[in-house]
Amino acid sequence: MPSFSYTAKRKIMSGHTAGFSYEFDQPVITADVTTDATTYDNISLGGVTQTYLSRVDYGYRISTSYVDEGSAEHMQLVEFLNSVIAKESFLFDRFGSVADPDDPVLCELKSKTLTEGRQSTNSVINFSFDIRLKVVPA
Repeated sequence: MPSFSYTAKRKIMSGHTAGFSYEFDQPVITADVTTDATTYDNISLGGVTQTYLSRVDYGYRISTSYVDEGSAEHMQLVEFLNSVIAKESFLFDRFGSVADPDDPVLCELKSKTLTEGRQSTNSVINFSFDIRLKVVPA
């Protein structure tokens, strides 16, 4: 089960303190690997295209499992996402957990817009967001 580790900054949940680090396990529906290339094209008068690769960003597209609205899990996700929305660094461990880490990587939130989805008329919510690895994998 993936885990996150961050410093609380905004929308602090009950029992937490701003400036303190917190970690939690969060079941996800998807944690798909993403690769985003920044390129620039030059096209000659003859129609030949030359592409320059500026950089490649690696990351994950995350969709959390559904949680009950207003639950501790929901409040934890709200706190986490609002605490890292301005590209603050956090640790993400795709295959590990808080109790048994596998390979935590330093990340930042790539999404400027967070999606909070509601399932039909039920009071269950999931979050979708993109994260970018701050260290390029070997």
